Amino acid sequence: MIYIIILILIALDQFSKYLTVEYLKPVGTHSLIDGIISLTYAENTGAAFSMLEGKIWFFAIVTFAALAFMYYFYKKDYIKHTFGKIALILISAGAIGNLIDRLIHGYVVDMFELTFMNFAIFNVADIFITLGGAVLCYYIIFQYDKDNPKEKINE
Repeated sequence: MIYIIILILIALDQFSKYLTVEYLKPVGTHSLIDGIISLTYAENTGAAFSMLEGKIWFFAIVTFAALAFMYYFYKKDYIKHTFGKIALILISAGAIGNLIDRLIHGYVVDMFELTFMNFAIFNVADIFITLGGAVLCYYIIFQYDKDNPKEKINE
């Protein structure tokens, strides 16, 4: 079931990027809520805030390593709680969605621009990664030790 959810989220990301290229690229920007958020077509060859621009193979290797790491933790049943599994699903789907763009186009299609502040333009996959990271932090801080109790040492 986890793999089906990941595939659905990847499809949602890719469909949003398809719509962005098809309908937003020709116009560039469309305001959703004036002064707050716009849809803006952008091609990002780097990571967040365009860091490490043009390093497609670096990002591909890091993404494959991160996915392998998460798969290992999932398969070894280190992640038992729903929050941990949700985090893995979101991060995996977002990472794969952006990896697809990098390998096919050489850049990631971004579209959401927060116009009330100076912030990177981002996409649906980025939202998945960010939410997944937040859920993973919650899981590690509040749930992981409950799911994986350490043996008590007798003194």
